[in-house]
Amino acid sequence: MINNLSMLTAGTQRARNLEPGSYIQPGKSVTDEFVQRAVMITEKIESVLDNMLEFTEDDTRMHIVSFIEVAHTTILKINRMLDENHERLEQIVTHADTLHDPVAISFATIRRRIRSGCHRCRSLCGKG
Repeated sequence: MINNLSMLTAGTQRARNLEPGSYIQPGKSVTDEFVQRAVMITEKIESVLDNMLEFTEDDTRMHIVSFIEVAHTTILKINRMLDENHERLEQIVTHADTLHDPVAISFATIRRRIRSGCHRCRSLCGKG
């Protein structure tokens, strides 16, 4: 029966060459590597379980239920408001499409005036 299996692992370019007649030193054993990984996995599982326990505490459950109730009430109110104002909202959207062109023209006019004003300012200051 094999008690301790050792693994050969890759070295680095900076490692010194072995002297003639010397032996390659073993790395971690397979069991050591396995145990190390098992411990890491166990710690992660423990953390997940701790979080699950925290979520199942009475206070936390009550906060979650309360949040869901408030969210549900809010959604119902928003739906009711949308239903009550459906026609008005459609009118606003329709008029917004017709306002787009005049607003765009106004912004273009403002932009031109600002640029021409900046150009005049630069030429007066001797920087243009």
